[in-house]
Amino acid sequence: MVAAVFPVLYGSAAVFAVVLGESLSGSPERRPTLLAVAAVFLVGLGLALVGQDRTRSVTVAARLVAASAPVLAMAAVYDGWSGAGLAGSVGLAALLAAVAPGAGSPTARAKFARPDRLTRVASAAVAAVAAVAIFEATVLALGGAALTGVLLSQALALVVLAASAGRRGPLLAGMGYGLVGLGLAVFRDAPARALAEFPAQPYLSLGQPDPRALLTGLTLSVLVVLLAAAVVVAGGRTGLTGVIAAPAWLWVPAGVVGLYGAGSVVITAALLVVPAEPGFLGGHAVVTISWTLAALVLLASGIDRAAPRLAGLVLIASAVAKVVLFDLVALDGLARVAAFVGAGLLMLAAGSRYARLVARSQQ
Repeated sequence: MVAAVFPVLYGSAAVFAVVLGESLSGSPERRPTLLAVAAVFLVGLGLALVGQDRTRSVTVAARLVAASAPVLAMAAVYDGWSGAGLAGSVGLAALLAAVAPGAGSPTARAKFARPDRLTRVASAAVAAVAAVAIFEATVLALGGAALTGVLLSQALALVVLAASAGRRGPLLAGMGYGLVGLGLAVFRDAPARALAEFPAQPYLSLGQPDPRALLTGLTLSVLVVLLAAAVVVAGGRTGLTGVIAAPAWLWVPAGVVGLYGAGSVVITAALLVVPAEPGFLGGHAVVTISWTLAALVLLASGIDRAAPRLAGLVLIASAVAKVVLFDLVALDGLARVAAFVGAGLLMLAAGSRYARLVARSQQ
């Protein structure tokens, strides 16, 4: 594993030398920064070259990170597609080294089959370098809603990989990508304020709902819902959650994110169908009823399990709070009637059905 990584770093050094030469012949005001990055890179490369036969895992990981960090710093100096290409090349090289650590001699393959502490730490260091480099390349290359969508898609792919392989590393990387993408969605591209008031940016164009912006918000919201569900599943399969009840630190934030994404999906879809205030109000009525239905499903499946039962009770409380605090004030006419009557009838039916299920379970 370690022997396969150092040629990757040497290749990065060659790329770095070419880029540095072109940069020093360009703008004079950028030369001090480039020279400083070059000095740090030479130190990191020296650490990578010296003492390859040592077996201290911390030393090996430090060399791997130190040899690649200056190249990523140079990519940030370049900015745009040039910097994205440089960071992406480092990320791709590190990713190849991380996913193919058993390549090489039979001894290296046997060592990978039974990884020791050195191999595990070096693999984690290379994977971290790959995650940071690909993230930097994405941020440098894209902007706006495209950046948000790609970050959420990358996060979803990493979490699905973690769930299928049972590895915690991709899950943690996916959660990091997802937090950044979620922040961009909540505050900019599919903002939470657009769920509470109409009309609201960025879903407006010349004072009217913009179909393109609404479609973008709908797509991002679907990605958020899928990501929240995938994180819960991957948390269980990788051992981050318990077999019976998931720890609150994981499923509570995932549930909140899922509620935000589901509400945004319903409201943006309603505005796409009816691009006016009636669509917004009808969407909120559907959100209230759908929360109640989801709570009923959770309660019905949680007769003998604590986690679904608790989640259903919390969701019922959330639906009641939404009816009292938001629907009563914001909705009017048929939308208010639908939200109140629909949620009330569902809760009455849920109460009687749940009581019968509990009695049957006790018997």
